[in-house]
Amino acid sequence: MLAGTTYPKAYPNGRCYCGCGAVLKDRTAFWVRGHDGEAAHRVIRDRYGNVADFVIAHEQDGLAALSEKVGRLEQLVFVNGREDGPLFDHLRTDEQWREMRDLTHEVGRAGIPIYCPGAWAVLTLAAGLLAEYNSKVLPTKVMSAFRARRAVNRQPR
Repeated sequence: MLAGTTYPKAYPNGRCYCGCGAVLKDRTAFWVRGHDGEAAHRVIRDRYGNVADFVIAHEQDGLAALSEKVGRLEQLVFVNGREDGPLFDHLRTDEQWREMRDLTHEVGRAGIPIYCPGAWAVLTLAAGLLAEYNSKVLPTKVMSAFRARRAVNRQPR
């Protein structure tokens, strides 16, 4: 489906949706067994020419989105630009740390192809920075919040 495009909702009508006209025994079904694959192949052939072109078209969309995420992750890793390196001591807001964490998970789950060493390097650097953040900053913030809550609870009522 194209982003931002709405399509009519399909409802079972008792006949196979592939267009063969077969009456279905199961009134909640859309297809005769195996006909969904034939219909999908027909749509792919009509819109893209063949399955290979379909895969390439959708892989490029996926790679473009992944590339944007890796680009943003690189900005978060190299806060002051590549010249200064990906130092932990560079100032980042809590929001930037959260965004770095989320992007690292998303990019990591997507699987970086082996032919993208730059993206792999950015992902590895981000994971290292996050590990350092989790070991140094988070415990301090958690303890500060705990102490603040404890102080509030100890106040006389």
